[in-house]
Amino acid sequence: MKVLISRLCKYFLFIVAIVGFAGPASATSGENSGKILVVNVYNTSGSRDFQITLGNLSGGFWTTLALCPGQTFAYTNVTDSNYDTIIKNIHAAITFKSTAYVYWTVDASGYCHITEVYY
Repeated sequence: MKVLISRLCKYFLFIVAIVGFAGPASATSGENSGKILVVNVYNTSGSRDFQITLGNLSGGFWTTLALCPGQTFAYTNVTDSNYDTIIKNIHAAITFKSTAYVYWTVDASGYCHITEVYY
């Protein structure tokens, strides 16, 4: 009985170690670019506070781009460590009418969370 419990403990620790190390590698991420068409600011303190929508001019009309699978907007939160840098780059892209390059990851709810913005 003692040997059986010892083996079960070893297998349990082995499984926990494998699952723990494999978890973060499954995050979806990517990059999209376009003109910033829409900016939404919400007073939610950490729940998709600052949102942008990208678009391109096609055939004389602005079309909205999908930023990540199934989403037309991406967000950053006031609580993000690089929030100020992201906001400054978004404002600069709008001011200079430049193409914005948005890097994102998909959060647990399926929304695009901005990790970096360049213009």
